[in-house]
Amino acid sequence: MILSCVKRMGERFGVTMTAKVLKGSRDKKMASFQFHKLSTFGIMSAYTEKELTGLIHFLIAEKYLSMEEGKYPTIHLNQRSVDVLKGKETVTMRKTPVPAQGETDYNEELFQLLRRMRKTLADEQNVPPYVLFSDVTLKEMSRYIPESADDMLQIKGVGEKKMQQYGQAFLEAIQDWKKDHPNVSRKIKISGNPLPSIKKAKPHDDRPSHVISFQMLQAGKSLKAIAAIRGLSMQTVESHIFKAAKEGRPIMWDIFFDENEEATILDARSQLEEPKLKELKEMLPEDIGYGAIKAVLVKNGMM
Repeated sequence: MILSCVKRMGERFGVTMTAKVLKGSRDKKMASFQFHKLSTFGIMSAYTEKELTGLIHFLIAEKYLSMEEGKYPTIHLNQRSVDVLKGKETVTMRKTPVPAQGETDYNEELFQLLRRMRKTLADEQNVPPYVLFSDVTLKEMSRYIPESADDMLQIKGVGEKKMQQYGQAFLEAIQDWKKDHPNVSRKIKISGNPLPSIKKAKPHDDRPSHVISFQMLQAGKSLKAIAAIRGLSMQTVESHIFKAAKEGRPIMWDIFFDENEEATILDARSQLEEPKLKELKEMLPEDIGYGAIKAVLVKNGMM
């Protein structure tokens, strides 16, 4: 379907535009280029644009598509992709699971409650909502349903300062909600102790280390779980995933950042003449960590 879409778009556009067509985006450019009339428009709407971008990069990395570099890189069919379209060759890859409509791994009701609360507090302080907590952080709260300040401090995006400023209010809201929903259980138990370190991968495993981490992520393991199981630091695991992304492997970027955070990071970077990570970090809200910054830069080909 992706190769067919590239062909129908005239092989004149890049990864992002192709992903938008496959998704069935409402972007004004769809009508401008008459893409909404293509048979492939919206044909993969069950996927997010981020997932589709990852799939396209996989095809490029595996030489099923060619990319012409330049100010505006474009993707093209090659002999291998023509063979696929003619049925002479088959693309083999791990299929990215498509979530059922409405299916989430966090409690949607609690998430929406926390979003409304965040909006109210942000309006009172006349600041954007993400300055308090990002959607990623609220989803973590809705997934793990923290019961104490120690639990809250283990949530991604909740540091000591944010805990003092807003954490207690959100914790009390979560506890009140839990009283009304006693049968709802947390996704996993949160404790004040770090995850136990388990033996590293067996020495005879000849796969590159970053590939092992990537495949564990694809199998559903969290970054924290991968670090614990392999006896690695979170920073090392993140670097593994970023290396896999640079090789064209599909990454679910929303585990690192949400759309608002990505826009904030890219905007801050555009204001720096010679962007360095430390300088970029200092320009951003406290809850946006180095992991999210690096992820955005890698995703957008800036690192």
